[in-house]
Amino acid sequence: MSTVPPHEGPQGPDEPEDDPIAAALRSAGGTRTGSDTAGPVDATTGKPVAPAGQAPITGRAPAPGIEGRDPAMKTGDVDADSPQKAGGDDGPQKAGDAPKVSSGHREIRTARPEKERSHGRGSGGGRTGDPGRSKRRRGGKAERSMVPDAEPRSYYGRQVVKTPVWTWEVPWYFFTGGMAGASALLATGARFTGNVRLGQSASAVALVGTAVSPVLLIMDLGRPARFLNMLRVFKITSPMSVGTWGLSLLGGSAGAAAGWQLLNFPPAIIGVPSQAAAGVFGPFVSVYTAVLLTTTATPVWTEARRTMPFVFAGSSLASAGGAATALTPVAHAAPARAMGVAGGLLETLASTVMERRLDHRIAASYEHPTVRPLNLAAKACALGGAAVVGLAGHRSRPAAVAGGALLMAGSALERWAIFKAGKVSAEDPIQTIGPQRDRVNARGTDAVAPE
Repeated sequence: MSTVPPHEGPQGPDEPEDDPIAAALRSAGGTRTGSDTAGPVDATTGKPVAPAGQAPITGRAPAPGIEGRDPAMKTGDVDADSPQKAGGDDGPQKAGDAPKVSSGHREIRTARPEKERSHGRGSGGGRTGDPGRSKRRRGGKAERSMVPDAEPRSYYGRQVVKTPVWTWEVPWYFFTGGMAGASALLATGARFTGNVRLGQSASAVALVGTAVSPVLLIMDLGRPARFLNMLRVFKITSPMSVGTWGLSLLGGSAGAAAGWQLLNFPPAIIGVPSQAAAGVFGPFVSVYTAVLLTTTATPVWTEARRTMPFVFAGSSLASAGGAATALTPVAHAAPARAMGVAGGLLETLASTVMERRLDHRIAASYEHPTVRPLNLAAKACALGGAAVVGLAGHRSRPAAVAGGALLMAGSALERWAIFKAGKVSAEDPIQTIGPQRDRVNARGTDAVAPE
């Protein structure tokens, strides 16, 4: 839309003096078109022709405030006598403003269509017309959900991970292997410090443990050939392969060391290095089974990967110290008593921390009717055995034997409680799906960074 300069000169013949529309057009610098146009008209087309020296007449400029407003005027057109345009240019055009149409004396801003709200996908992954999306991106705050979160469920309530196929031999293997490894360490320290009597007792325990452990493992595997097949290669990424090699090396070195300490055969040239090697492989065998459990898909085991090795270490120390305390005279059993007390306290503390750090849905495995009695009995025996050995074990041999038996019982019960909790955890689909969904939601929230 444009206008023409003010019409000067006498009124046209068709414009009466009391015509308010013509007066408004003249005061705004425009003129009417059509039948009300002042000036010559083209005889061929019937359209008004501008006089010489004036801008061409290209449109109409209706007067404001008059009820007879032209219906052709669009939304956003500026009236002729609008104060924001009557005075001329209102300054430089800003970014985002509607385009301007310039004429001889005034600039008229054309209408700009309203931007439609888009409901497609924006570049940020969300809907471009979603106000909650922009709020989340600007403020980093999540949108409040109008619908409660659905309870995580599996397909028709079926379990997600497979229940461990291990049988009763495995928890007893955990117990005997851990006790043998810690006993080998105790025997090495006692022999090299001159405590021959304690070294003999600890070597005997290590020998029995390393002899029973492969039998239990082979019983679980089903055939001795499967145990031998695991020795064909050494795979550092497989806890089972590394554990099999460690148990085999500990068995050979502990057997030679026990023969040297108990029978003086083989001679010291072989017995001393064997005892040193047993002291090196023993701690590994006592805790590697914890790593074996935490690399599985069972939630209650894999979620405790940072604390379960401490539980197994404490359990191994408690069982080895308790066994040596029960087999050694009181006068020579001071290091064994110290190991048993430290192991019992570490086992109880580490297991308590492990259970508290688990997700509440996963920690429910230790409250299961088949697990809770074993768990409570393990803590009671470990604490009771440590108290008896520490308070009365240095004065009374019966008290030392009773305290040592309690420590060994607490260690065995702890291994059984962890083993049973794994079976319960695998059978509960919520323990697998719930924490996984929480981790996915946490990653999604962290991915929406504030702008």
